Amino acid sequence: MLVWTKPDSTWAWRLTDSDAGRTRLVTRLKARYEPGPFLPVTVLLMEVGDFPMMRRMLLGLAERAETADRRTARTT
Repeated sequence: MLVWTKPDSTWAWRLTDSDAGRTRLVTRLKARYEPGPFLPVTVLLMEVGDFPMMRRMLLGLAERAETADRRTARTT
């Protein structure tokens, strides 16, 4: 497990084995919102904007991992 913390938020990533010899990456984000004039913008970015950003990042990781795995399979 990898954990990254800041005073107002924590990110965690965990790799776990799943069926059929695959690996699953689970990510968690916990944030504390401070009241202030930018609170609506912060909540919008974190709650709505985080999903497409995280999805794109995870799909990119999967693509690179699967490409590397295919290259390894061809050389053996």
